[in-house]
Amino acid sequence: MERSTSRKLCLSGLALFISGLLPWPIVAGDFGPALRSENTTALFIVGIGALALLVVGATLSVTGYVGALVTLARRSQWAWFALLLFSALTMFAYNFAGPTESTGTAGQSARSCRGGKRA
Repeated sequence: MERSTSRKLCLSGLALFISGLLPWPIVAGDFGPALRSENTTALFIVGIGALALLVVGATLSVTGYVGALVTLARRSQWAWFALLLFSALTMFAYNFAGPTESTGTAGQSARSCRGGKRA
């Protein structure tokens, strides 16, 4: 997965997740019992919608996170892999300033493996 794809997935997932968190004070009844007793159906619908946003946002973020880990492992970027594995906050640094090239033999092109000769 390319870094731009991972960035799009993680940021859109985070935005959806935060959007899903915003209605919870209303649904939980922090604005008084009068609001809850009159609009039970509307609050239920808002709660289901917020829960859906949370699930979709978390799924997109985790997909981008796992994709970034797989990409780093395939490129043999073990320092970035370890940082990303132990700190999800490193994902933001990876998305904007992470490595774009491979190190080691895992990411070498077929041309360089053949000694530079064209097929």
